[in-house]
Amino acid sequence: MKSLNQFVQEYFEESKALLTSFYPGLREDTFKRDLELYLFGVESDQNQRLKETPYLKGIQQNVSKFINQVEKGTPLPYITGKSYFYRNEFLVNSDVLIPRSETEILVEDASNFLKQNQNGDTQHVLEVGTGSGALILSLLSEVDFGVSAKASDISSKALDVARKNFFLLKFGIHSDTTLDFICSDRLSFLENKEQKFDLIVSNPPYIKRKGDSSLVHPKVHEFEPHQALYLDDENYNSWFEKFFLQVRNSLKTGGAFLMEGHENHLNELKDLAKTLGFQNVELKKDYCDRWRFLKMKN
Repeated sequence: MKSLNQFVQEYFEESKALLTSFYPGLREDTFKRDLELYLFGVESDQNQRLKETPYLKGIQQNVSKFINQVEKGTPLPYITGKSYFYRNEFLVNSDVLIPRSETEILVEDASNFLKQNQNGDTQHVLEVGTGSGALILSLLSEVDFGVSAKASDISSKALDVARKNFFLLKFGIHSDTTLDFICSDRLSFLENKEQKFDLIVSNPPYIKRKGDSSLVHPKVHEFEPHQALYLDDENYNSWFEKFFLQVRNSLKTGGAFLMEGHENHLNELKDLAKTLGFQNVELKKDYCDRWRFLKMKN
């Protein structure tokens, strides 16, 4: 009797060209892991669950549902409802971006900043555009002291996902840490307020809707939330100018702002930040040697 594992091996080999066109770099073990997550909610060592499961009628129906989504090019994390980032697994759906590995650099730099500036006082941290909460929750999980944190997003549906992830992962966060979720466009919720932050982090929309369209994978454009991806070309600079001014007004003296951005536009944003009065403005590369991050201090 054919096992589920044998079926998957045969299907992956027969459909490799189609699969890799939708999922560049997809490996068979990754495909098997995501199928296990979809079918059973967990993954097993060396695909043991797939090897033990016979490919019978009951399982065939659910496998077919998975494959139907795969052959539409639906991102695998949206099919399984889960995405691994930094040290944890996060719930995701089409209301939030799928967290990318390069953003882990932002977690490392942000946590290092908090650790280096820890002096016994509670530090205040803000993430703008939290989406699934992967960045802020990974950051809070990485420090062994209490932090007062806030996470904002313009999408109330995205915040629903972030709250669920906080509920699932809060056991790994220091008991003195607080985290509030706020529905807001950038830092608008702070207007007429005196609150200041030691650290602000963000992975904002940074793709020009027209000018960068040819650089976006078609399936990213089709499935991921456009509000979190794109800015109109004609409003790009003014959007960031307002954002940077809000950040500057909300940072403590010596506070830091760390942001992910587009490699083609970060140099312009670096110059903009300098004209707005930020200090020690610098760029940093990602794992693929592309300019990806903007770092500055107030």
